[in-house]
Amino acid sequence: MQLRGALSGKVFGFDSKPMIRKWVDKDGVEKHLKILMSVSVNPEENQDFEEEYDKIMKSLFSKFGLERKRHVYSSSEIGGMFPPADPSYSNFCLAFTRAVMSLPDVKYSFFVTSLNRKHLQNGEVTINGEYGSTTRKVSIEEFMNLLADSYNVISAWKLCQITGIRRQTIIIDGTDTIRDCEAWDFVKKTQNVRIIYNADKLVPVVSTADIILRNLDWFIKTEKSFIDEKAIEKIIHYDDKVPSNNKFYRYIGNPDLEFIKPKSERVFSSLDLVEYLQRPIFYLYAGGMPQQKELLEEFPEKDEIYDAASSLYGSIKIFDHKKDGRIIGNNPEVCDFFCPYGDDAVKTLQILKSQKRNIEEFKQKKV
Repeated sequence: MQLRGALSGKVFGFDSKPMIRKWVDKDGVEKHLKILMSVSVNPEENQDFEEEYDKIMKSLFSKFGLERKRHVYSSSEIGGMFPPADPSYSNFCLAFTRAVMSLPDVKYSFFVTSLNRKHLQNGEVTINGEYGSTTRKVSIEEFMNLLADSYNVISAWKLCQITGIRRQTIIIDGTDTIRDCEAWDFVKKTQNVRIIYNADKLVPVVSTADIILRNLDWFIKTEKSFIDEKAIEKIIHYDDKVPSNNKFYRYIGNPDLEFIKPKSERVFSSLDLVEYLQRPIFYLYAGGMPQQKELLEEFPEKDEIYDAASSLYGSIKIFDHKKDGRIIGNNPEVCDFFCPYGDDAVKTLQILKSQKRNIEEFKQKKV
């Protein structure tokens, strides 16, 4: 199924990854530091970018002898095609990164967060304080853990703050753990936010960000200097392999705490975020059986479903009664799809349809 190019014009695709840098100090003690990092991919014209993405993927799959069954892949899926510890995996990601970042008319922004302990009271961060949530102090490590799942939102806020963009399409890889903070309040009010579950497997701009981050992770593990925006710039442009135009490197840290720290203990659910969820959503379900996630990640029809969702700029997620029960099929304008596996899953679909949900069973093509 070919991509329809439903998202034309400018889009911003975000993906993020916590990275761990380890070293041994002068006393022989092993230390580690968690660093939050994200990438924004912003083509001048998204449809043109998708065509270039397709050409690069086609070329690299052929060069590395891989079978390409669909259009868009995440870095982890590509890694699963190589034997364990095969250097070809890192070579693929490096080649992709250099090819895609050499494209004209595409802007890349890198965001990195670490905190300077010297500018914190007792080396701790004060969070919360609103909506009846008492303030509390947390360590830097705990603070970084709290920020990790919302880091795409925080990076989008920083980009908006620097560039002044308004009403742009911001694509965020699906999450149910956006925390209550000023950054989220600003982004949702000023931009067209679209949350897409499994976006790194469905949307080229997010897949690109994901593969670039995977490539960076390898180099960061070997980098001896402190990891900041300048270190990331040096890694990306090593030996002038990537042109420097349209590449931006941003720090998010101590001066931004009032915007990025949680205002309360509240974590927004799918129901809270429903107006920002990209439809249609393709729900996979195997009746809640043990190892359901592993099963549904490997089932034979996976590639057909992912290509279908990609062509419609939809989402894919495993159905969860508790999280999705009030959301599935509740949009009268866009029909969601249900992919049942097993008798219990079929019964669940029948119940949902009896409730007049706007939902259809996804039918695989006959072989």
